[in-house]
Amino acid sequence: MKTTRVDTQEATIIAARVANRGIRVTFADGHEALVPFSALPRIGKRSAIASIELLASGRIVVHAKAGGQPVIVSSDIARYYDESH
Repeated sequence: MKTTRVDTQEATIIAARVANRGIRVTFADGHEALVPFSALPRIGKRSAIASIELLASGRIVVHAKAGGQPVIVSSDIARYYDESH
């Protein structure tokens, strides 16, 4: 298993948007990740998302159309899906 150390500032999420297969995330270091809908509890598919928001802390909040608790995506979770590895 490959381990990569990333500076905290570089790991900060600076942008997030809903894509066809998941949440497309851009990090401060320019890397991108696609967090699949299947990895988001209570979401599962694009049509289940009401909205997403990027918090100042660099976390993403995903609100489901069905309501309930939102799903929080931290930079650590998003970095797992970094496409540059």
